Amino acid sequence: MHPRLHQREALQAIRHHRGDRALVVMACGTGKTLVGRHAALERSAAVVLVVVPTLALAEQTYRRWAEDCPGGLEALIVCSDVTIGGAGVPVTVDPERIAEFVSSGPGAATRLLISTYHSAERVAEAYALRPLPTLDFAIFDEAHHTAGRTGKAFSVVLDNTRIPVDFRLSLTATAVVHKSSDGTADVVSMDDDQSYGKRVHELTFGQAIQRKLLADYEVAIVLVSDQDVHKALLSNDALQTGPGSGDAATTAAQIAVARAMRQYDLHRIIAFHSRVAHSKRFSATLGTIGAATADVEITSLHTDGGTPSAERLTQLQTLAHPGPARRVVLNNCRTLAEGVDVSSVDGICLVDPKSSETDIIQAVGRALRLHPDHDRPALILLPVYLAPGENPQAVLEASSFRHVWRVLATLRDQDERMDAALTSARRHLSAGEYEAANARPVLPERVKLYGGADIDARFAQALAVHVLEHTTEDWYHFYGLLERYTAEHGHAAVSTSPTAGTLGSWTARQRGLYASGRLLPTRAALLDALPGWTWNLALLKRERGLTELEEFVAEHGHAAVPRGYASPKTGYRLDSFVTLARNRYRADQMDAEEIAHYEALPGWMWHVHDAKFERFLSLLDAYIAENGHARVPQTYSVEVHGKAVAFGHAVSVKRTAYRKGTVPDWQVEALEKRPEWVWDGMAALWEASFEILAAWAAEHGDVKVPFDQAIKGVVIYRWMLQQRRLIRQGKLPDDRRSRLESLPGWTKD
Repeated sequence: MHPRLHQREALQAIRHHRGDRALVVMACGTGKTLVGRHAALERSAAVVLVVVPTLALAEQTYRRWAEDCPGGLEALIVCSDVTIGGAGVPVTVDPERIAEFVSSGPGAATRLLISTYHSAERVAEAYALRPLPTLDFAIFDEAHHTAGRTGKAFSVVLDNTRIPVDFRLSLTATAVVHKSSDGTADVVSMDDDQSYGKRVHELTFGQAIQRKLLADYEVAIVLVSDQDVHKALLSNDALQTGPGSGDAATTAAQIAVARAMRQYDLHRIIAFHSRVAHSKRFSATLGTIGAATADVEITSLHTDGGTPSAERLTQLQTLAHPGPARRVVLNNCRTLAEGVDVSSVDGICLVDPKSSETDIIQAVGRALRLHPDHDRPALILLPVYLAPGENPQAVLEASSFRHVWRVLATLRDQDERMDAALTSARRHLSAGEYEAANARPVLPERVKLYGGADIDARFAQALAVHVLEHTTEDWYHFYGLLERYTAEHGHAAVSTSPTAGTLGSWTARQRGLYASGRLLPTRAALLDALPGWTWNLALLKRERGLTELEEFVAEHGHAAVPRGYASPKTGYRLDSFVTLARNRYRADQMDAEEIAHYEALPGWMWHVHDAKFERFLSLLDAYIAENGHARVPQTYSVEVHGKAVAFGHAVSVKRTAYRKGTVPDWQVEALEKRPEWVWDGMAALWEASFEILAAWAAEHGDVKVPFDQAIKGVVIYRWMLQQRRLIRQGKLPDDRRSRLESLPGWTKD
């Protein structure tokens, strides 16, 4: 079979990849297996390992390779079911036999080793027996099975120390990304290039549908009321007590399938269940329910992992060719989800699927095969049992609806069109557009809701709201709220103050994400489209402050905002804003237009604190005139107008502010022009003490200062003891030690 265009694109990406591992992600039904086969053949791989998740897929893999290997094929299947080989293909789980196959030497035929993931450990055991040749090529079909805990047996195929391979190719429709719950690297995630290689090619569901590689689809949510269930059970005694009799939810799902087959004229459906027992029970009575509730004749079959291969092939043939008037439902529990070739069907029914997104995607892939007889959308049927409830809200919160939200959310993740439709509807809902138009929330066109006459409009509306809330991210809810805010206020400049609530916090977070490059471009574009939106939070805050200042001027007639002032209406700290504005002005951070805006306000002043600083400078200059320097000790005080002023403390406060970076540059410049001004107070105290001691030595010819004599507030004897101790400890800087030793009569003791 020759590759089609989209498969050749994948092959080209693999061909150009230079690593020894590669990951290809392609939607179910677009021919991943063929891509893997041709990738190996293009490299003329002599010994190829193909690992698959199921026995049925192992058998199918052999048949496909046999068709595409004109030079012949020698195969060995590694699995526990010796009946699947057929046509003389050997099957084993014996490591010794596997080792013999791998080491049998080159020949004209390609040697193909097929293993299930469950049996892959046997291949590793073969390599543990003795040195064996490295495999040329390995294909991991449905490779998402290898992701998860590193101790998981399936991940052995990724370990080159246990199964040596020249090139590994992982194929999947669902690249599972795992994150460990405790932050440790104990999981294998498919975004790990070391384990899987780079993702060299991707073809999503949406892209495949747009390229006509897969059928389009329609989701039918079929509601079955409790009344319908009781009516069906009461009409047939055998359904209540006979073999296969089930619970109300099972009966409701059967009614939903029968109704859908009749309404859509469906003839071939695959039904997926989470448990084998449930699949058997469902299949046993589906025909009876179909006849009783929808007047349709249904042939219901069941298959599972224990079904013999021959019987399963017969079932698949019945499904593929039911006849013109026959309706067939093939029930299974994950058996038909992956890889196995199943002819196109009219639809699938997810009766009670597991929560795994992977399982859902694989099942949906069965519905999207192109149908040879028509181009109608494939049907994805979601049956829902409506248990008795007093109100729609209570009924919708029931667990029976969980698979609806789960399936739609999964389709949204896989199909760009579904994502766009759901998110748009969620935005409109949060923005209040449906409410304003007195209209019911609209679900995407491809999502249909069906129910009996007792399903009223109120319930349908509640269901639509729940679908939108459960299948879309909260981001679009908040964006819708922001759209509503913008419509009401004329701008999107929501306050970021605590009083603004969660919408203000949300907008602030979006700006933070944008600044760090973590906001999706599509979301950034949506925010940019809103009038008044700005990414510059500082600018937004300035605009808010200016508005508050202008309101203050309008009320008081001037811009002289008193210290500690907060708006009585909004609680806004306007005094803090004007202080910040003045600091920005002194730091030359304002343009001419902004400066002019402030200076146009009556009573505005740029240097409110200049007078206080000028008094500070005058006291400093007086100290310099008296002492010849600006090294003011912390204990220094001076009398001003008959009052003692702790000027030394004021100098210490200024030095502390400098260390914190809060002294304006113009003040820093003014102070540093003073002789011997220092920002380090301790250094200033040392210099002042040394000068006192030096003056004593100059006058007395020694440094024998009495132990109790204070000079200018400093007890020099104690200071000398401290310096000698620091010298002994080796902690006094050399320059200070040298200066002390230069004084007459100085000793270390």
